[in-house]
Amino acid sequence: MVIENNKQGITEKAQDYQTYYSLGQELAKEQKWQKAIANYQKAVQLKDDIAEIYHYWGDALINLKSWQKAVKNYEKAIILDSNFAWSYYNLGVALFNLGKIKKAVAAHEKAIAINSKNPQFQYSLGQALANLGQWQTAADTYQIAINLGWQKPQTYHELGDIFCELGQWNDAIEAYQSAIKLNSNTTWSYHNLGVALFKLELFQEAVTFFQQALNIDSNFVSAYYYLGSAFRLQHKWDEAVTAYRQAAKIQPDFPDLQDTLADTLQQRARADLDSALLSYHQLLETTDNPGKIQHKIAVILAEKQLLDRALFYSGTALEFEPENSDYRAFYTKICQQRSKLYEFAVEYAIADRSYGLWCKDNTPTVADLRLFCLRLADIAYKPTISIILPLQESAAEWIQETIATIQQQIYPHWQLCIATATVNSNDQQYWQEASKLTSIVEYCIKGDFAQGEALHDRRINYISCDPKTEMAELANRALAAATGEWIAILQPETLLTPDALLEFVRQLARDNTADIVYGDEDRLKKGKLLSKPYFKPEWCPDLLLTRNYFGSLVLCRHSLVKDIAGFSNGYGDAYRYDLLIRLTEKTQHISHIARILSHSKQQTRQLEDSNKVITETLKRRGETGRVISNLDFPEIKTIRYEITQHHLVSIIIPTRNLGKMLDECLTSIFELTTYNNYEVIIVDNGSNDPETLAIIEQWQNKAAEKLKLLKLDIPFNYSRLNNHAVAKSQGKYLLFLNNDTKIITADWLEAMIEQAQRPTIGAVGALLLYPDNTIQHAGVILGVTGIAAHGHRNYPLSDSGYNHSLLTTTNYSAVTSACLMCRREVFTEVRGFNEQLAVAYNDVDFCLKLQQQDYYNVWLPHVKLYHYESQTRTPETTPKKQKRISQEIAYMEDTWSAIINHDPCYNRNLTREEENYSLNSNHQAEIKAIFLSEVSQQQLWGFFIDQPKPGCLKDNSLDIIGWVIGRIAKVISLEVTCDDEMIATTEINRNRPDVALAYPHLIEASNSGFVTTIDLKTLPHEAELSLQVVLANDTKVRLGKVQLG
Repeated sequence: MVIENNKQGITEKAQDYQTYYSLGQELAKEQKWQKAIANYQKAVQLKDDIAEIYHYWGDALINLKSWQKAVKNYEKAIILDSNFAWSYYNLGVALFNLGKIKKAVAAHEKAIAINSKNPQFQYSLGQALANLGQWQTAADTYQIAINLGWQKPQTYHELGDIFCELGQWNDAIEAYQSAIKLNSNTTWSYHNLGVALFKLELFQEAVTFFQQALNIDSNFVSAYYYLGSAFRLQHKWDEAVTAYRQAAKIQPDFPDLQDTLADTLQQRARADLDSALLSYHQLLETTDNPGKIQHKIAVILAEKQLLDRALFYSGTALEFEPENSDYRAFYTKICQQRSKLYEFAVEYAIADRSYGLWCKDNTPTVADLRLFCLRLADIAYKPTISIILPLQESAAEWIQETIATIQQQIYPHWQLCIATATVNSNDQQYWQEASKLTSIVEYCIKGDFAQGEALHDRRINYISCDPKTEMAELANRALAAATGEWIAILQPETLLTPDALLEFVRQLARDNTADIVYGDEDRLKKGKLLSKPYFKPEWCPDLLLTRNYFGSLVLCRHSLVKDIAGFSNGYGDAYRYDLLIRLTEKTQHISHIARILSHSKQQTRQLEDSNKVITETLKRRGETGRVISNLDFPEIKTIRYEITQHHLVSIIIPTRNLGKMLDECLTSIFELTTYNNYEVIIVDNGSNDPETLAIIEQWQNKAAEKLKLLKLDIPFNYSRLNNHAVAKSQGKYLLFLNNDTKIITADWLEAMIEQAQRPTIGAVGALLLYPDNTIQHAGVILGVTGIAAHGHRNYPLSDSGYNHSLLTTTNYSAVTSACLMCRREVFTEVRGFNEQLAVAYNDVDFCLKLQQQDYYNVWLPHVKLYHYESQTRTPETTPKKQKRISQEIAYMEDTWSAIINHDPCYNRNLTREEENYSLNSNHQAEIKAIFLSEVSQQQLWGFFIDQPKPGCLKDNSLDIIGWVIGRIAKVISLEVTCDDEMIATTEINRNRPDVALAYPHLIEASNSGFVTTIDLKTLPHEAELSLQVVLANDTKVRLGKVQLG
């Protein structure tokens, strides 16, 4: 009747917009949307400035899902009335349905700005925010809507979904429970509540809600899937299979369903084996036949493809019954299986090119590692190695990686003993870190078998100690759990190479007298980047007193560790260092493996704690001294021993002519030397220069009490001259000194006596410098560049050397007699210098004779002299002299070939071609590819790279040769970069007549060439070099790139 009246009104008063608007409203109430829209349109034609008409017109369009048209009407309504909150709200609804979510959010926020108390506005804003993935903001907005009274089951359900996205499972559970209270017939709320409980590993509770969801909808496939998974994780295999099969009936292609079902069927088949395995482990404690039980355990583990653990138990069975052929055949079979499957999961990158090339030559490949697995069966001696690892709470950051590299060892016969302090609930931060550490270690033990105790890795022993227990005591607790014949002491933040323990066992087979074994190592930077390899010498006792060069992984005989009562408290983080030094006081059977066995994230740094270790060591040995830390490298220590008796030192200086040089040497001795009890013996080998003779006479008068002159006019024979002087000398200490030296260090004699007085020391050497303050002598290395050479020759004095060895008091096989001290008694014991060696190698031979008598030769970085080097001798150019040097070389090769081929104070992985401690790699650098850029002719007339060409390089240097001519400006220089870092620059000025011939009209062509050489040793492995030129107008033009392999 109302509509009829309105129609009549329209007829009577056709121009009344209100009548059309009212009719539109009535039609909308009856959901006659198209007719309502027609009347709203007519109303707007008559009156187009009424916001409400546009608004309700938009509502009608929304009901017809005409979202875009609705948007236009709401926008018009808002223009006419910017305070109409519902227009903003409905605009947001329309935009949301158009997928314009960010605009929808803005519209809803405008509506809320006008009316913040409307719960529907808040709810719709929350939906839009959730659609954008702004989960936390969405959750807060939903909560506001609920607090304002929007108490609807869908609201709580959607809020629960948002909490799931945030991983806030407890909040999600509460929201779903609220949804169920409002509507107990909603399957998804029951289902999702079950999922939240599942995520919290409350599997049994989750089962209840999945079942309730299925009571409402028996075809709910996801509920069946999760129900099966909840049963599976409780090891209720039958129930899990039933649920998965029901899901498969409804939807066979449900994601992951078939794989999970198959896996569960396999698990059910293995469940009985798990029970048997657990029983066998329990039986081991009481059985009279442990070998048989160990074998049965190995069989089950092998069936479960836990081959490394199977080998551990199979090997233990063989220890009990070594003649059992069945056990041995089974062990071999597992080795064969494992050799086909072995993979080492950790992948590394190499920081610099030189080390990268070395690694290519020396790092075992996957094929090598699998071969090692196969050959395990051939190893006769397979001891258990107990790895000792005490941990602080901060270890949570790295422990999982360390354990992973232990669990992936080729050699499976190991035990890991971890000791940590228990959680102290009063220290919140400590509690959190310690809890995290415990969780990680437990995961490493359990692996993927959290509920299957039988399959836990029983090689890992986890011991909890009292809160804040000292590290040494933690180590002792771990040691108490160790059952192995050998103990591996592992530094924190260290990863093992896959063959580390295997190499230890191989070394024990090669050297069955060894009590301590250590290997080489490198540094591990972020991103698994390997750098700074430390290739170590063999046993050097004085080096160990300077720093713990044994490093991050050391193998020790367990019985010996027990003999010294394990680790000592009171040394902080230096407790390992203390133990190792005390072990070396019990044995000299110390073996070194020249292979990288570990990657350490931290340097072996001992600061104040190691000072205390060294101080206590000196007291224990009955020696007095003070420990000095290097200011720049505080982990490097120097011991200054107390001189027990200030005996006479005989300084012996052979000379011939060169009076000024002798004068400078004597002046430095008499003016600088702070030690008073010495004599200087000049051995004049036939000087005939008047100036020299006058200088000698002056010194005889000036220093008559301390200076003696011996004359021996014979053909130059360094050995005979010095032997003659020793016979005429009075000193307990002999100091052999070249006449072409100059003292720098005032207390040089004190420092050398400190070492020479020690009964274990043979020769003492010094740091000798060229006049330009570069290194002349820092220890002699056998077999480098021939018979012997000086390590670090020509290094600047400011350089710390290879692994700081230029700062380190250490042992060398030989030191130069240009400045060498020893006790008279050891000189006499080896019969002095060999007079067959008149000129060359007599000092090396002398030092090797001392070493042969079990004395250690030591080099001191804190005793410095200048050495002008062999100024007395004439060049070795005559046939007679050439014959003599050949004879001396032959003598050395015949007498000392073993040590020349393998200097124990060097390392075979370091070069024998140079004196710079570079790596010994036969792998040639390779140019993989060269890419030339397409340069605009507006910038350059042309360019070409003549060298390099793709292929192998002869050495570790790269020549870049070519030419370039600028067009818009003159070319000034070529720049070579690597990873955006400038590594070389050179001017464009080389003469290129060939280019001038090709470009006769260009003056610049004749000098358009460039040449530069790049040292590849310092570059990253597989580096890419970029070449670009700089023009006079500062324009840079890329020429191309060179890829290295």
